[in-house]
Amino acid sequence: MGKSRNIFMCCVLMAALNAFAAMAEPDDLFRTLPAESPAKGILRISNATYYSSITANSVLKQRYGVTESHISSIITTVEFGITNNIAVSGSFPYYADLFTQDTRKGQKTGGGDISAGVRFAYKPTLAIMRGLSFGSRFVIPEKMVYGHEPLGFRQFSTGEFAYTIDASCGMGFKRVNGYFSMAMQMYPNATMQDTSYPTDVFYDTGFGYRGIGMPDDAGYSATIFQNQFHTSFGAVIPINPWLSGLAEYNSTGFISRPQREDIDRIVTGFRIGKPDRINAAIAMDFRVTGQIPVRTVLFKVNIPSVSPRGIKRAIKGIEKPSNIGEKTRAKNSFVAVKEFSRSDITYLYETELRKTFQKNLESLSVVEVVPGEKVDRALQQKALVPLEESPTDLGVRLGANYIINADVSEYSVTRKTGFTIPLVVGFPQTDFTLKARASVIDLVTGETHDLGMISATVFKKRGLRMFPLGKSSDIIYLSEPERRSMEKQLIDEWVNNFNKCIIDHIDLFDWDPKRTIVRGDEDIKG
Repeated sequence: MGKSRNIFMCCVLMAALNAFAAMAEPDDLFRTLPAESPAKGILRISNATYYSSITANSVLKQRYGVTESHISSIITTVEFGITNNIAVSGSFPYYADLFTQDTRKGQKTGGGDISAGVRFAYKPTLAIMRGLSFGSRFVIPEKMVYGHEPLGFRQFSTGEFAYTIDASCGMGFKRVNGYFSMAMQMYPNATMQDTSYPTDVFYDTGFGYRGIGMPDDAGYSATIFQNQFHTSFGAVIPINPWLSGLAEYNSTGFISRPQREDIDRIVTGFRIGKPDRINAAIAMDFRVTGQIPVRTVLFKVNIPSVSPRGIKRAIKGIEKPSNIGEKTRAKNSFVAVKEFSRSDITYLYETELRKTFQKNLESLSVVEVVPGEKVDRALQQKALVPLEESPTDLGVRLGANYIINADVSEYSVTRKTGFTIPLVVGFPQTDFTLKARASVIDLVTGETHDLGMISATVFKKRGLRMFPLGKSSDIIYLSEPERRSMEKQLIDEWVNNFNKCIIDHIDLFDWDPKRTIVRGDEDIKG
């Protein structure tokens, strides 16, 4: 039954991978694998903690007087973008076994097996998709710290080689972001057990599940290695820009001997903080089936973007680049901002959005911005040229080394119930959301660099509603001046986010000039 379900899940994922594509900011869950990778030069860090009560084996209970026992697994994962599509990763587990022996408290703590891997993320163009990735990881086969220890419930480090291959995808809808991932974990050289026992129990390692098996006469428990296949469904439900609900369904089937019941569990919780900034999530894990703890408390901290430039600015407190080298770069990199496009006609402020972005980008002093009027005139002349121009020809016409594009894919004004105490009081609000996919084209090489989806959301409270009986959408209408004010806030927030993205990707703009002469369209004859 478990194997058939897993095969079915594979088919579902493969169909999704072939049918869709896209990228966005990270929306990390607990066990569902990420659907994207950090951009080039960006370091992403997450720290997840799994804490649960576990039954001590009979020898520890009877011979050593152990009554209560808990295990904690703290998994730190780092990912670094080698390119905008490929990232390397590493995970560093830290384990703690906590127990009560008579009236005394005891513990055993130490590091676990280190793993390393690589992830390839595909950046599609369909707006519904948030990401698509494939990856592989392996455990470094070295016994680095604790193996068998007195009163030990598990071996922290086993020295056994293991590897996984995985795939994941994410889709974004209006009120929920959905994710699906699958992974196969294998222990090619480990000794497999022939028999399962009712006392066997499995726990999270950050690399699938490892088991605590039958103890020997001294109380040392055997480590269970068993090949397994994981599937996970996750959902992130935004409540407001700083709070989101989380839900996951995880299923693991064992694909080697001995036969065991599948592990199924449900996770519910919430995340505080925006997904593109430092955020924290807390949740409770509930067992559905399988030889695992009944409940597990989960806690996770995410740092989605760390760059050398960001670290330097944080240490020195610099808001704007100001050293000689960066000013030199500003004279060398000429950047044109193309007129912002849109997918529909519901957003009426593309011109203002572009002008605000140009003004703020120029104030950063990291690149030289070509005037918008000159860009528009050059592109209008290009449209009259019967022959297709190369990127270099376009660069000469624009007087620029790079051109920035932004395609507005979503603009929405949504009336929400906001914070509500059912049947008591409600605080409705109106949310303004703007999303646009951005890219930079190198006009010398012709290469296009996708900057991902730039998004911003602002909201306005819409008064108070007493004794709400259902959804409220029209308590207070926004006047035209109020609406225009919110539009201005939304533009400013989006531009700030875009500027941060440019700073994070500043290495796309070469330090040295690529041409000895950069001419504008006024230098073109004929």
